[in-house]
Amino acid sequence: MNRSSGIWWGIILIAIGGLLLLDNMYIADVGELLHTYWPVLLIIWGLSVLRRRSVSRGTGVESSMRVDGAMATVYPSSDENRLSVSTVFGDYTIAVQSKSFSGGTVSTKFGNTDIDLLNAQLAEGDHSLVLDGAFGNATLHLPKAMAFAVYASTTFGGIRVGDQRKEGMSSSLDFSSPDFQTAKARLRISASRVFGNISVVQ
Repeated sequence: MNRSSGIWWGIILIAIGGLLLLDNMYIADVGELLHTYWPVLLIIWGLSVLRRRSVSRGTGVESSMRVDGAMATVYPSSDENRLSVSTVFGDYTIAVQSKSFSGGTVSTKFGNTDIDLLNAQLAEGDHSLVLDGAFGNATLHLPKAMAFAVYASTTFGGIRVGDQRKEGMSSSLDFSSPDFQTAKARLRISASRVFGNISVVQ
């Protein structure tokens, strides 16, 4: 995480702590404040998405593979072997072309994640891919020949892994492909969302 995003997370934590303290002291009703002002989060999210798109159109420049900061960038494709992404606002989309993919971590706090591994190949061994976020959907496309295991959980949303589905509050799903235990190259996927759906499509 870079310095600017660390400062923002520090401010957010201080604000949350201050609100909870006021609630404990019966000075303010945090539940009522959240009930009244939660749409502001959606407005901020929408403005950040619009700003990101206008900036990317204006510059026409793609960023490097590693992303740290408040604004996400859309990546059409990459041959990087490992993902390392942390964004606060904005969607993250990528089509991985690596012939020696080894997983990584993708964290999107407010935004959708869409990762296409259909043209990727796993490096030999046991690898992990972590997808986490607060608001937004996570979608992972896997080739049919890829051996994988997934543990997915969402507080408010649905989970779909192949033909397996879970809906409702605090849903979780644990699934392994039939060849996972014997495969020489395999991917362990951990996906979590607070508000949003998780889909693993093979």
